[in-house]
Amino acid sequence: MLRSVLVGALVALLVVGLIAGIGYMNIAGEKANSGDPDSPVVVVLESRAEDGATVAGLIGLVDASGVTAISPDTSVTVPGTTYERLGDAFVFGGGNAVADAMSDAGKGDVGQYVTVPERLWVEAVDRVGGLRMTVPTRMSVFDGSNLATVRSGEQTLSGTELRTVVRGLGYLDAAQAEQLRRVAILGIAAAVADAKVEVSSVQSNMKTPLLATWMSVQLPQSVISQVK
Repeated sequence: MLRSVLVGALVALLVVGLIAGIGYMNIAGEKANSGDPDSPVVVVLESRAEDGATVAGLIGLVDASGVTAISPDTSVTVPGTTYERLGDAFVFGGGNAVADAMSDAGKGDVGQYVTVPERLWVEAVDRVGGLRMTVPTRMSVFDGSNLATVRSGEQTLSGTELRTVVRGLGYLDAAQAEQLRRVAILGIAAAVADAKVEVSSVQSNMKTPLLATWMSVQLPQSVISQVK
């Protein structure tokens, strides 16, 4: 289903981003690939808890083979604490702590991370016309001041509606949550790449030229390889 929903739109949208990324690097006078193209990067899409705290709403591993959703409930060791969830690592040390925890848990040698604030990925989804997906059940999530609701069924979600879905993943059963994570992380990654989110707006431990290359070239390539 993921392929049928996303492949046509993503390939059309991301070719533009890929061309722009190559042009950017040519202007900068640098190679299009200034790092290891196969080096995995942890992507954390921020979200908000009911108490207003910033949490890891979605976690993805991006490499040459595509974009893989990683559950925030994955068991890891968070040094200096008694917490054992990957999502908890973000609370204590941001994207860097998530990357370290994944490496320690044997999820690969992950040294690089990119954290995208919730507001930015919501705007990116809106700028590409929304994300088509099937919501398995009606979802209602309290955001601290309002009760936001998304109906069940196949539909094109706006950025705000997708934000509600991401915030409500913890209320679904494991199978439903896993399916939505897979669709959402890939769709949002595609939107972030195509909407050309400013490098300065995200947090990362990559140097600016490498981060710019990754966002404009390697991320779109990974998304395209996923939906082939």
